[in-house]
Amino acid sequence: MVEIAAIAVLLLVCFALLLVLLSQRQAKEHATTHAWKLGHAHAQAQAKTAVAQQAQRLHAYEQLLRGHQGGVGKQLADAREVAELIRSRAPGLLKETDGLARLLHGHDDFVAHLLDIYIAAEQDANGAQARAAARWPAGIYADVFEAAGVPAPGAAVGKYFAITLEAGIVVIRSNGLQGCVGKINLARRDLERFFNDLAAKPRGLADDRAAGVASRGLYLVDIPDDARLGQLTIEVASPSSGRIHLGNPERAQEVLHELRSLKRAALKLLEDEAKGTTRKGAAPRARILRRDALLGHVPDDGLCPACEGDVTMRLKLGDKPTACPLCGTPWSD
Repeated sequence: MVEIAAIAVLLLVCFALLLVLLSQRQAKEHATTHAWKLGHAHAQAQAKTAVAQQAQRLHAYEQLLRGHQGGVGKQLADAREVAELIRSRAPGLLKETDGLARLLHGHDDFVAHLLDIYIAAEQDANGAQARAAARWPAGIYADVFEAAGVPAPGAAVGKYFAITLEAGIVVIRSNGLQGCVGKINLARRDLERFFNDLAAKPRGLADDRAAGVASRGLYLVDIPDDARLGQLTIEVASPSSGRIHLGNPERAQEVLHELRSLKRAALKLLEDEAKGTTRKGAAPRARILRRDALLGHVPDDGLCPACEGDVTMRLKLGDKPTACPLCGTPWSD
């Protein structure tokens, strides 16, 4: 009997312990569930607050870009107009004030990126900001940098030349060293021929001038009354334009060697352009310009059929062009 009683007591103790353990487990599970519910509710509240704050920020940004001081498009056009006014009325200021041209362009680049983001987010539904920006073309900065006498951002600069891409046109400028002067605007289709001409033997300039043919290629100036008699010169024909005189005959081969080496830089500029968004945006800009060019013509894709340059970089709202502003080739619908 004693053994049975002991076993019964032991069973009761075990049962009691089991009840205690079950009770503790249930209490723990209840506490965990309660804590999870509280945490979940708190997280939901935080998420709702964050979403509301984000919506407020986005609304504030949208209002700023769309409405403040006329919006981002108007600010962009105003900045370009100021840059053009400085270039046309106070060009000396650009030369005298170190970094002014880059400061103006940097501001333009920043605001232009804001406009791109605004448009990409489909916030400019009626095109108001894109239209406002079209009031002044971005291409004026090429003139600003030229007036300042400094290379544009992205230009490859050597001892005698700087090469850059302006509105899709390859531009080679001499810096005046050793009498090397001039500028060439090189259409894409002429790129290969231009550098092939540099590798050829110079021809006499007098023969082509006497024949009345368009000068294209590397020449030796052999016209007796020409001030550059004995110098080398490189000329291009439409749709490209311009010429470069290589200056001092004693340094001509050194200058010519650098000019030939610019082919790689030209190709790199075109590769970089293809990766960017500026040329891809030519067609949308052209659509905006076409609405006001009722008596003129703007190519559908914004690119000149002759020189393949981006004409939207040189046209502003209200222009009625009948020829390419880059190469001068006449247009017709």
